[in-house]
Amino acid sequence: ISRFKNTWYSTEFCYYINYERYFDSKGKVMEDNWFTKKDSFMESFKYKYDEKDRLIRKIDSSEFAIGTETHYYNGKGHVNIIYEHFEYEIFSHEYNRYDKEGKLIRRKSYDEDGITDEYIFKYNAEGKLLNRVYKNTNSWRK
Repeated sequence: ISRFKNTWYSTEFCYYINYERYFDSKGKVMEDNWFTKKDSFMESFKYKYDEKDRLIRKIDSSEFAIGTETHYYNGKGHVNIIYEHFEYEIFSHEYNRYDKEGKLIRRKSYDEDGITDEYIFKYNAEGKLLNRVYKNTNSWRK
């Protein structure tokens, strides 16, 4: 236990996190600021919502890099999410499809290398998740 205590409280490798969270008048999270155990700034997240209170932009920033996540809604249960992180050369596109009750029924993701992952979600009559099927299209034979 003394080794744990020494590692936890005296190194930067292990840390607990403090954060500040700010809300708008409707109770939506507008900003999260994260700090290390020594109260050094670690990371900030800022959120922007549309007139229907749906998340449309999330900005992830640290002292080293900035990443953005932008959500596009078509009003028919389709949501496209684009994630970009230029400093680390990361790009991904996620497509989500929802049923009339707002349950996720399909998720596809594509990364900067063209890797595709797909999940199909099935629910019972009570709306409880029955199963999730993972389709790895990268392993399909041509």
